[in-house]
Amino acid sequence: MELQYPLYKESTLLTLYRNRFAVGSLDLDYAFRKTGELRLGYEGGYQHLSPQIGYAAQLPIVSGATGDVKLQYSLNKLDDKNCTAQWRNR
Repeated sequence: MELQYPLYKESTLLTLYRNRFAVGSLDLDYAFRKTGELRLGYEGGYQHLSPQIGYAAQLPIVSGATGDVKLQYSLNKLDDKNCTAQWRNR
């Protein structure tokens, strides 16, 4: 994917940075019957920012890998019989 970011100094356009990046992800999850879920995920990619117009020779090119790991546990007890019975008695 590609995005563009203008860089100004006061009202003067210094350059137009082009942001190119590619990202991928992988998730693994385990369900605990009907009430819980444990999920482990990784997201990684590559990003390259480069000036396109203006003072392009004087400004830096930034690039590199990105990544993050996520661990999440979800508990869902909405279908619990005790919870449903409490709402009926009200």
